[in-house]
Amino acid sequence: MTTVLLVDDVFEVTTLLKAQLERTGRFKVITVNNGKDALKLASTMKPDVVVSDIDMPGMDGGALASALGMDQVTRRIPLVFLSTLVTPRDEHKTSRFPMVSKSSPVEVLIEAIENALG
Repeated sequence: MTTVLLVDDVFEVTTLLKAQLERTGRFKVITVNNGKDALKLASTMKPDVVVSDIDMPGMDGGALASALGMDQVTRRIPLVFLSTLVTPRDEHKTSRFPMVSKSSPVEVLIEAIENALG
């Protein structure tokens, strides 16, 4: 089972996505609602993948990605961005981190997670 650390500042988003991902029987999802807690948790739990919103108060997704990349413990954990700033047309158009639109079906997110994991 793949452990996903899901980060979004909107509680309802994390609750809904956790249910959708876990319903597949392939994912164990841990949720947090800010980047700072995500960074701490990633260091201790070492998830298989981090799925993070981009636009969050405090530590946004870009700052979280940078911090994860600078830490020896978390630098190899794949990251997938999930955001309303991305349209379905723009998904996966980044060289470093896959991006998925929040308006896309959960299957698109699952595919991005699988691709990130190799």
